[in-house]
Amino acid sequence: MTTDNTQQIMNELKVNKLPSLPHVLVEMLEACQEDGATFQRMSQIISHDAAITARVISLANSSFYNRGTEIKSIERALLVLGTDTIKTIVITAAVQQFFSGFKSQHLVFLKQFWKHSLSTALIAKALAILTSYPNPDEAYLTALLHNIGEVVLDSHFPQEYAELRSKPEVLTHKLCKFEQEAFSVDHTQIGAWLAKEWNLSSFAVDAIEFHHAEPESIQDAHHLVKLIYLSSQLGTFQQDYFSGDSFADLGYQLFELNSALLKEIVFKVEGDVKEMAKTLNIEIDIQADIDSENDKKAQVKLAEQVRKIG
Repeated sequence: MTTDNTQQIMNELKVNKLPSLPHVLVEMLEACQEDGATFQRMSQIISHDAAITARVISLANSSFYNRGTEIKSIERALLVLGTDTIKTIVITAAVQQFFSGFKSQHLVFLKQFWKHSLSTALIAKALAILTSYPNPDEAYLTALLHNIGEVVLDSHFPQEYAELRSKPEVLTHKLCKFEQEAFSVDHTQIGAWLAKEWNLSSFAVDAIEFHHAEPESIQDAHHLVKLIYLSSQLGTFQQDYFSGDSFADLGYQLFELNSALLKEIVFKVEGDVKEMAKTLNIEIDIQADIDSENDKKAQVKLAEQVRKIG
């Protein structure tokens, strides 16, 4: 694929294939950056979008967020759950609505994508609070969107991208290399370009673009860039991350956080992701699909062997 095709992808996205960020999300982000958004201001923003309003009230009544009486209005949800929780719900519901604008033929890919995105977002918010980042909601949103470029590539090149991701040698940290070879652009560049188009902060743009960079290159980067970088690394929930010193060292180098604390955050988030996904009706359990795929491959292989014998 040539660089001309790279520009073509961007042009197509800009002209007719890029779902705009939900207006309620844009307004909510602006409110979050104000000195202090009032209950009335937040209620007014959310109420402008009937679909998001219904979703927020539904989520506010879920067992994940609410242990008390039934919530029937945005005002009541704000009062019972607080502004921080409501902002998280609104951001998640709006991004879920946004992602529905992209079509994918690959259920396993979407499950992996959502699991990693939710995991990274919850870890990023926890780390943002722990490291005194002034806008944890920005960290949460940026983490939710940090791999949006993968969805774009999957939507535009469903067969080619599925084949690329199925290669055994394509590990997460090598994915960008193979994307560049196949499409002359990788998902971090696409994601950063989109973030810029949506007028997200320059730090959010950088965080998305450099979340697969070499660790030493982000050592002195902005706080948000380092938050998303570390959160993305931890968001895969692989226990062997803590069997060696590499991620313990990374957490310490970036924020002076020890391995035991990171491990505690990661495993707490793992349970929260399952609960949140259930509440949002997002499928993230990929094992059944993988087993099904393996069964199909085994059946095809068996059929080929039978034909050869015959």
